[in-house]
Amino acid sequence: MGPDLFYSTVQCEGLPPLASFKLTVFGNEQIVITYTSKCGGQSDLFTGTSGDGILWEDNQQLHFDGSVSALENCSGKLVVVWTPIENQDSANNGNGQLNISRLNVPLGSDQRPPIERPTQGDLWGVSLQKLADQFYLDIHQDGWKGQPLGQAPLYYATTHDLEKAEVTIHYIFLYAYQNGQTVRRAGGICYDAVINDIGSHQGDLERFAVTLAEPGYEFVTATFEAHGRELYYDNPCTVNWVEGTHAVVSIGLGGHGMWNRHPNAIADNPHCSRPGYHLNVKVSNLSEVNVSLVDFTGEKGIMQWRTWEVSQFRRIGLDDAGRPIGAEIWASFPGRIGDSYYASLFEATCLDGSNLDRVYKTDTFAIFTNTKVLQALPRDKLKLQGTDGPGKRSWIFSGKKR
Repeated sequence: MGPDLFYSTVQCEGLPPLASFKLTVFGNEQIVITYTSKCGGQSDLFTGTSGDGILWEDNQQLHFDGSVSALENCSGKLVVVWTPIENQDSANNGNGQLNISRLNVPLGSDQRPPIERPTQGDLWGVSLQKLADQFYLDIHQDGWKGQPLGQAPLYYATTHDLEKAEVTIHYIFLYAYQNGQTVRRAGGICYDAVINDIGSHQGDLERFAVTLAEPGYEFVTATFEAHGRELYYDNPCTVNWVEGTHAVVSIGLGGHGMWNRHPNAIADNPHCSRPGYHLNVKVSNLSEVNVSLVDFTGEKGIMQWRTWEVSQFRRIGLDDAGRPIGAEIWASFPGRIGDSYYASLFEATCLDGSNLDRVYKTDTFAIFTNTKVLQALPRDKLKLQGTDGPGKRSWIFSGKKR
């Protein structure tokens, strides 16, 4: 840092504007401020430097209400530099004053250095420091496929409603990646396809829940959650069961929505038109091109995950004080699970990932590059970002509800 960069003498009838800027000195980020001191009709320009916005060298720190004249980001915090109002009104009296403060204003997740290969303890620590809005989990592509059945754990949480004397068991499914949107084309040309990367994103949390009445734990409700929508079934005869005690949950291809494929449930569900075909979201403009955004749950050769036989169950939850219950201390993390970026159509395939017929692919690209169609799509299909962590979910608080 040469002195010619930071020091000069200027002629001034009052206090000149203050300025601040950021430098990297020997690998360390520093903020530099410039300020003046009125003396004998002459204004000398001085500098102050800081590496954290709290400790300053070669500067004058005064605390007084005034107007903001300079702002800078320093290590994820907002540093404000201003001159007192009294000083501005009497700039010619030689009593120039300067205020410098670091404000507790987060400036975004990219302002803090990343934590490489974070542990559960890191996620808990970020939550304790209330820094989750500045961090998100960036899931490496090598992990997008997840774990094989039998190796992947199944998380569960419990909530207790004292007024209703009911206990709800929430089964939580954690995914590393959600594939592109599945669609059905109808009309003069008919096919099913996956469009990437529209609708895809890192990280996903989906849920199925069973509510039981105390003291005998009789069935009350089964809740199937799909893309933020909850569907409730209060008749056990409208849910498929294995061995009379294990509910059958059908999971949407790529999108992970939880669906009930019992024939009676399908007949009563406005989001279903036939087995294996569930409307993900209704978009009126897409009806003009005979395209539906759908979830497919499959009809033949379905892979079954008999969780109670092959999987390790892990309880996840927070007590009334917000402390993690058990070993899963990442339960408190409310930040985003996954990166954030904007979608673009770069590929269309068959549901099994094989090549789509050339005619169908041409048709798909014509539809999903059309401006009107893109404007009609839900925002979350185009601005792709990971889901909120468990710390933001109502089911994470395992304490008794009063």
